[in-house]
Amino acid sequence: MAAKPPEIVQYYREVFENLGPIESKRFFGGWDFRHMNVQFAVYLLNELYFVVDDDLREKLIEIGSHPFSYPKKGKVVSVERWYSVPDELLENPDELLPYAAQAFRVAPRK
Repeated sequence: MAAKPPEIVQYYREVFENLGPIESKRFFGGWDFRHMNVQFAVYLLNELYFVVDDDLREKLIEIGSHPFSYPKKGKVVSVERWYSVPDELLENPDELLPYAAQAFRVAPRK
């Protein structure tokens, strides 16, 4: 049986469903968000991250974003593909959705 997502993941799914149908699955101890089988966001370590290109990365950095990072062999590894979603956006679904749409547009297609 598939694990039931936590309330916060369900909330983000509801917000993102304005883009269309959203799927969520377990992803490295967190959850991912997919639209049309394109992964555009992840919820890891209690934080939401979007896939970024240079433009979206700059927009997010301007409002307080940082890359996903984790410790490895005594160093910190930053994953430049994923940038955090600042509180300013998390608190306002109407502002969050355009960023999610941009993340979907720039996410790699398989």
